[in-house]
Amino acid sequence: MLLQFHERYKHLNMPFIIAENGIADETDLIRRPYLLEHLLAVYAAMNEGVSVLGYLFWTISDNWEWADGYGPKFGLVAVDRANNLARIPRPSYHLFSKVVNTGKVTREDREKAWNELQRAAEEKKTRPFYRAVDKNGLMLA
Repeated sequence: MLLQFHERYKHLNMPFIIAENGIADETDLIRRPYLLEHLLAVYAAMNEGVSVLGYLFWTISDNWEWADGYGPKFGLVAVDRANNLARIPRPSYHLFSKVVNTGKVTREDREKAWNELQRAAEEKKTRPFYRAVDKNGLMLA
């Protein structure tokens, strides 16, 4: 998609800032491979000539979502609302910190993220999707 946007708007000669790229994942199992694969895709696009000025993961901590309140867990850091709003870094926080500090996505980190997700899938662990519903149980858009 980034390459398509580049083709469409390259005549403007302006860099892209990728903002609010994230996933609600209370288990933090999908977030790690999601994060790494998106960073690798951005890197690949940059190698194809796409100018990227910045990347902002959504979000640093669990937050309020307009449609769903505090339900979705987007944060790299969990917020324990029952315990004085304590901040608890998730494994994805440490992974993202490592990538930011080293400037690298390692094969080892990528394999570990995917292997942990595969194990969870085999054990039938579910990732709860959080979405507001109306009085009839239908999801709100």
